[in-house]
Amino acid sequence: IRWNWRFTAGRISNSFFASRMKNRVYILDEFQGLQRMAQEAFLKSLEEPPKNTFFIAGLILYLGEGGKKDDTRIVLANTDPEIIRFFIKWLIDFLDVNKESIRVQLHLYENMALEKEQKIWQNITGLNKSQFYKTSVRKLQKSSFTYQGSHGHGTCSVYVLSVEKKRRVSMAIKAFLDSYLSGG
Repeated sequence: IRWNWRFTAGRISNSFFASRMKNRVYILDEFQGLQRMAQEAFLKSLEEPPKNTFFIAGLILYLGEGGKKDDTRIVLANTDPEIIRFFIKWLIDFLDVNKESIRVQLHLYENMALEKEQKIWQNITGLNKSQFYKTSVRKLQKSSFTYQGSHGHGTCSVYVLSVEKKRRVSMAIKAFLDSYLSGG
């Protein structure tokens, strides 16, 4: 991981290059007005965020993308492999989910190489073939969405069957929202 800092016109721009070399830019207003120690502490927090930052990120991800109808399971579906990897790691790190209890279902289109896509998702998730439910295959209709513009590997749904863990996630989201919306 390498950080490049450029100071420009009263702002600081940060280009972050990770192993996949995806560029992320942060614009920080009023940064130059901070004392040197405060600047260094702030930069360190960007490089090494506290662990609870990732817990909250997972809650917000679930709030936006996760299943809310079923009280017996945690489910999140997404086409982005990084989101799926983050979510699986989050389940293990913060909810003490046993990796072997995680299940996945793929939603693919009929013109995809189904076995190849399953192997791709096995590599992305680090899960065994036995943890994959039967793949759902859809016909691609001429007027419908095409997967070509997305990540190109269909949609991956991650499942954890646990009333207790689903309750923990729901209660944590509610507590977070209540605290934030009440000005806490």
